[in-house]
Amino acid sequence: MTERNLTTNIAKFMQVQFPNVIFKYDLSSDQRLSIQQATRNSNIQGKWSKGFPDLTIFERRGSYGALFIELKIISPYKKNGELKKNSHLKNQARIHSELDSRGYKAVFTTGFEETVEVIRDYLTLKGTQ
Repeated sequence: MTERNLTTNIAKFMQVQFPNVIFKYDLSSDQRLSIQQATRNSNIQGKWSKGFPDLTIFERRGSYGALFIELKIISPYKKNGELKKNSHLKNQARIHSELDSRGYKAVFTTGFEETVEVIRDYLTLKGTQ
């Protein structure tokens, strides 16, 4: 399965299982932009332009203001649980840390089943801030 297929399948899942939940994909990393478009996108996004999570679910649950998911086909973690050594993953983890520190939940997920499980678990959290 490709990441493009994964995003499509997760979007269909959300539309059927949670039709009233607002969600949005950041597809900028999946687009082939011209140099001018890429420069403009980078300029308007600032330091957050690279590594922003793929999927945002705009629902307050538990103590979180929203859920941010970085979708992966292959796990970004080593067998010992450490994040693999990769500058792109390191930047994504930095953004997750920033989001977490601001009251959001940001996670990596691998594949359809894990992503669905994370979404369901999040959307069934009780209480709000």
